[in-house]
Amino acid sequence: MATWVSTTLRIKDPAKSVPFYESNFKMKLAAKIEGAGETRYFLVRPRDDKTSTFSSDAPGSDAARRALFTRKCNYVELWHTHGSEGDAKLKYDNGNVEPTRGFGHIAFNTADVQESCDSLEAAGVDFQKKPSEGKMKTMAFVKDPDSYWIEIVRRLPETNFKEEFNLSQTMIRVKDPAKSIAFYTGHLGMRLISARHFSDFSLFFLASLSPGDAPLPPFGAERDAVLKNAWGPVLELTHNHGTEHDEAFSYHSGNADPLGFSSIGFVTQDLAGMCALLKHDGAAFADAQLASALGAVPGKVEVALDPDGYAVKLIAKGAVL
Repeated sequence: MATWVSTTLRIKDPAKSVPFYESNFKMKLAAKIEGAGETRYFLVRPRDDKTSTFSSDAPGSDAARRALFTRKCNYVELWHTHGSEGDAKLKYDNGNVEPTRGFGHIAFNTADVQESCDSLEAAGVDFQKKPSEGKMKTMAFVKDPDSYWIEIVRRLPETNFKEEFNLSQTMIRVKDPAKSIAFYTGHLGMRLISARHFSDFSLFFLASLSPGDAPLPPFGAERDAVLKNAWGPVLELTHNHGTEHDEAFSYHSGNADPLGFSSIGFVTQDLAGMCALLKHDGAAFADAQLASALGAVPGKVEVALDPDGYAVKLIAKGAVL
């Protein structure tokens, strides 16, 4: 079994991206890892009464790095290659423009979409879609400094979070939902929380649940409400109908030109056992070059590939990187 812990995006300038998430969405820099020519920034949106848990250690300290993969939380990992901020031609791919669609967005829930978007607009945040635009008035899309999309979604009225925002989802597009759902709910242990079907596309929402979490109600309105009432995020799989029958069709993983989205990460108690089970069931793993580029470390981090070729980091619980 494994627990989903991270979504990794390449960024051009951490001096812009880290403050963007901190000031606009009240995320906290829990840790940063310095590598050869790169730095990885791990941002988390804790409950306000848990903020001290993530700010007691300096983000670059050994203590922060030791705690990183022991906590029950979900990080947005921002991956910076040193020098990229000075490259005027560099632009990362946000995954939403043909022919390189794949990764879609991350999302934050809020009580009042319009009010929160007014504040974001006043702060100078760029919009892909304002609440007043289009048919859906209960959601919006803003863009971060690298133009990755961030969906702003309305919480259920009865949700009693006092915090303005909570990290609520990561969305990726999938070719064949039957294969993707089996991959994520199999050895990775996610649960299918909800499925929504429309005329030409479907949405599937998965989450990592803990043994202490309340049992899921049967599929229906009550179970759908779990999405809007939860503090932690779900993994949203978007399926455009018919792609599963097109042998030539594929989505862009973000790890070939043009680069952008990198990976999602899972922590596991038994890394070797997890990898063995996935390989036994025919799961693909990144080749040596890609695995090294994404930060694989023998005994600590391995890189599997999901059915669409998205990178899935498997991280040993408590690993210090």
